[in-house]
Amino acid sequence: MSYDLFFYVRESNELTKDDIVKFLNENLGTMNEENSQWFVEHEEAETYYSIDYCEPSEKDLSQYEGYRNTNFSFNLNYFRPNYFGQEAFLFIDKFLDKLDLYVFNPQGSDSNEEIYKPANSELYQNWSSINARNCSYFFKEYDLLYVPIDKSNYIYNYRKIRHELWRELGTDSYYVSKFYIVTSPDRQVISLALLPMKTAVLVPKADFYRVTRIKKKWFRIIEESGLISHETFTKYLSHLFDNYKYPDSKILKLDKVNEAQRAYNEIPFDHETDYCQMAEIQKLSNYLP
Repeated sequence: MSYDLFFYVRESNELTKDDIVKFLNENLGTMNEENSQWFVEHEEAETYYSIDYCEPSEKDLSQYEGYRNTNFSFNLNYFRPNYFGQEAFLFIDKFLDKLDLYVFNPQGSDSNEEIYKPANSELYQNWSSINARNCSYFFKEYDLLYVPIDKSNYIYNYRKIRHELWRELGTDSYYVSKFYIVTSPDRQVISLALLPMKTAVLVPKADFYRVTRIKKKWFRIIEESGLISHETFTKYLSHLFDNYKYPDSKILKLDKVNEAQRAYNEIPFDHETDYCQMAEIQKLSNYLP
């Protein structure tokens, strides 16, 4: 099930296919080898949507008086966390505004016109309300996993700018922790960040952190990894970390790295690393049945 939009211009608008292709290539990257689709994926944030071009057909009946079909369309799946819509419609609003496009929305809208100019954020709200309804109705049938919207938004917003934060701090000096969405044995959605050994690091607020101990045993160096809860982090490690400007994030500065590693070596693990597994993004829902 997906949310689809079809783009039109007024007949007086001289916008061409090439104009639209140029705009999409400049903003989204080049289309696929078949010259028919822009598949837009943010690998770090794990979001995606698509814009497609379909060659017009002589049998095409999707014409409306006063408007011309551009033959471009948009697609975004349902059964996704709300941040998928935040990512996609931020661009779609810009797309409509810059090229003076109109929309045919088969899902329905508040407009009395079949072809209309949506207000800013209107399409996001439309997709979000239908997505919420679908997620709630099919929650059990599709075996979805509930994650509160404030948690998934926090993870998304951090992931989206992680590389920007890393460049800001200096990639040679600091590591900016990856942020994972995982599930516990009882199918609770939890967040997981990394505390790399012997490294200055910026970490977001997470439910759990992966820590590596370094132990000397006889003539060998042994590394042991495990998970600590946010409560354990606060109890044993928070005094070594400073607040950072990104909301609820902490930074371990270069002059505290050795002291932190000694603390890692002594910290009690709350769980082994196999306690959780990666969550399937297509299973996440911000809505309960």
